[in-house]
Amino acid sequence: MSKGIIVSGMQCEGCERIVEKALGDVDGVSSAEADYENNAVRLTISGSPSLDRIVEAVDHAGYRASIPERDESKEDSSDQGSAE
Repeated sequence: MSKGIIVSGMQCEGCERIVEKALGDVDGVSSAEADYENNAVRLTISGSPSLDRIVEAVDHAGYRASIPERDESKEDSSDQGSAE
């Protein structure tokens, strides 16, 4: 299974490697592929890593992570009460 997260503060390929290493050390994360140009990281998940642990690992490496919630709610067709 894969999951995308947003990581801000990466400015180069060296930053990508630091984030990938930090996330690779989290239990349940098989691999991480960072893209500094898009502030994105694609995680390959094996197990059930704690989202708090993922964010904490990125923060500890000196960057800022956020988990998009759109992966969990895919109700595009039932969105009838949109604000205008």
